Amino acid sequence: MISTCHQYNLRQKRLQDDLEKLDFDYKILTPKHFSLKKEFFSNEIKMFIERYEWLGTIGVYPKWIFTARYKNILCGVVLINEPTAYSKLLGDDTPRYEALIQRGACISWSPKGLASRLIMFSCRWMVKNTNKRFFVAYSDPEAGEVGIVYQACNFDFLGNSFGASKMYIHDEFKGGLPFSSQTLNRTSTLKLWAGINGISLEKEWIKENGFKNLNNIPEKIKECWKCWKKKVIEESITIFKEKKGKYAYVLGNSKKELKELKKLKNYKTKEYPKRIVTDNVYKR
Repeated sequence: MISTCHQYNLRQKRLQDDLEKLDFDYKILTPKHFSLKKEFFSNEIKMFIERYEWLGTIGVYPKWIFTARYKNILCGVVLINEPTAYSKLLGDDTPRYEALIQRGACISWSPKGLASRLIMFSCRWMVKNTNKRFFVAYSDPEAGEVGIVYQACNFDFLGNSFGASKMYIHDEFKGGLPFSSQTLNRTSTLKLWAGINGISLEKEWIKENGFKNLNNIPEKIKECWKCWKKKVIEESITIFKEKKGKYAYVLGNSKKELKELKKLKNYKTKEYPKRIVTDNVYKR
């Protein structure tokens, strides 16, 4: 029996309500009927992700936002950001090239293939307008995901042993929503902690890209922050999670650049997983 992921089920749940608002036949549409572009973040985009993305949140504030629209109706969103932690999958220069596909969702009645078209449009825009050339994304088994959309885009599959194996819940942090230990290391969390404790962040503590610069933060401040993070973990409820699948895609601004970038790959590509259910147990 072929299973469906939670996000697909969520779209099906929204379908009837969405169709009542249409004055056209959505069944004749193909991905090419939709206008794709980069946009600035807005409440409309936030509400769209909350409605159609299974996690129901945008996560970390996105750096790049891409949309698909039809008759000005928002029909698809891809959020891209700097990774929470950079890899070395292209060697020591990976941070220069790496970007994370953080969130993505399409409206309930969107045609097959719109998600992959929007993802590829987003990656090509990034290559043309930024120094990003290496795009990573994750599939979450808890959401019934195996990364079908990334397979459709010909991403490399790196395996299903990535991400945090533990999540935490603390009533006074993240509104009681689950978070990983990595969340506590983010610049946004440092700013939150500093604000609560009346600590003014010095300009030199933050890099030009907006991330914290640990080399310039006084040891006393870092030690206090470290103690606070440890206290949060100790007071939290621990949730054990299944590891995520990881996908990666290298894209160059020219055939020559692409060829050179592919030489930097230091990972092995694995066979794509499949979504199959036997006795209610996923086999990937």
